[in-house]
Amino acid sequence: ITYLPENVCNLCNLQTLIVSGCNSLEKLPESFSKLKNLQHFDMRDTPDLKKMPLGIGELKSLQTLSNIISGGESGFAIKELKKLQNLHGKVCIAGLSNVQNAMDAREANLSQKRFTELELDWGYGLNVFRKETHDKEVLTELKPQTDSLKKLEIVSYAGIEFPNWV
Repeated sequence: ITYLPENVCNLCNLQTLIVSGCNSLEKLPESFSKLKNLQHFDMRDTPDLKKMPLGIGELKSLQTLSNIISGGESGFAIKELKKLQNLHGKVCIAGLSNVQNAMDAREANLSQKRFTELELDWGYGLNVFRKETHDKEVLTELKPQTDSLKKLEIVSYAGIEFPNWV
């Protein structure tokens, strides 16, 4: 399976969607935001999926979102996480090198999320010439809640110094 068909989004009462292990999955439906009752979305181990559908931040019932792929200007903006107030558990945020502005990282409001495991991945980046100072600013502004955090993994990070919350 290389893409999830659009008609999946007609399942308006769908609460759990698991595409974990779909190694060839490249694309999610454009109308993904129609899944208003979706609570759990597991997309672990989908290495060919490089982009989140627009509007995923509108899924207010979402509690579990295993992977988040930041896409910069044309994809999922990290600041959309602000709207997902019930998000918790284990999360991987990839594509942090695509974050356009460090203030977008602050606006994601990770300090309000009760993550137990958090992976911050600068990979999948479109901008390989990003300045190291920008990466450090993004990392500094993410500021996840540390009370519930049991595991933190930082991947493909070019910066040398870590902010005081790490």
